[in-house]
Amino acid sequence: MAFSRTIFALALIVILVGSALAQGPSSAPAPAFSPVSAPVATPTPSPLASVPTLAPVSPPTPTPTFSPSESPSDGPTPSPAPAPGPVSDDGGADDSSAFVHGSSWVVLALLGGVAAFFA
Repeated sequence: MAFSRTIFALALIVILVGSALAQGPSSAPAPAFSPVSAPVATPTPSPLASVPTLAPVSPPTPTPTFSPSESPSDGPTPSPAPAPGPVSDDGGADDSSAFVHGSSWVVLALLGGVAAFFA
């Protein structure tokens, strides 16, 4: 009887730990820094004197004024656009937290294995 509990507990741990490790982190690891691949900036000579050029300025255009009885538009005032929501439908969860969820599966697997062993 104790042998079957041990096999069941170990199988539960192996299955859940394996699924958590198979999930892994969702973001790719950062590439390692290599000093050989970093380009070296070469200094470029700058001109000794530069004269800024200005664009011609046009006179301001007058804005039309309306009396209280006049309206610039016929229809109702449009409502502002709604605020942007989350990009995905995952409730705003961070994608880089997938490995944390995988680690919590490991803890649950260990607790389940211990509970199955002592049941």
